[in-house]
Amino acid sequence: SEQQTLIETLAKENNDETESMQQEIDDLQSKLLASRQSCDAKSVQVKDLEDKLAALQWNATAAEQTMADQRTLIETLRGEMTKAQSEAEETISDLKMECWELEAKAMEQSSSAAAT
Repeated sequence: SEQQTLIETLAKENNDETESMQQEIDDLQSKLLASRQSCDAKSVQVKDLEDKLAALQWNATAAEQTMADQRTLIETLRGEMTKAQSEAEETISDLKMECWELEAKAMEQSSSAAAT
């Protein structure tokens, strides 16, 4: 009977240890599940950030292209403005020459009219 008691004691200890180990396994599985869920959530956040970064990069590229187009337009307009200014100055110069010629003719006519 002492042997029977020893067997029962060992069986109870073994059973208690088995339950304790099973509890530890359950706790570890819960932690593993929580870690996996956290990882999944972080993966979604990373994907969202990657998408936002891609959108920002696309916007930056589009903005750079727009700025390049505007610089080209500005240079074109500057060229046209310079050309128009040169043409205006040339026209002004031509008109001054015509005015001087007309003034000279008018003076010539008035002096010949005065002479007669």
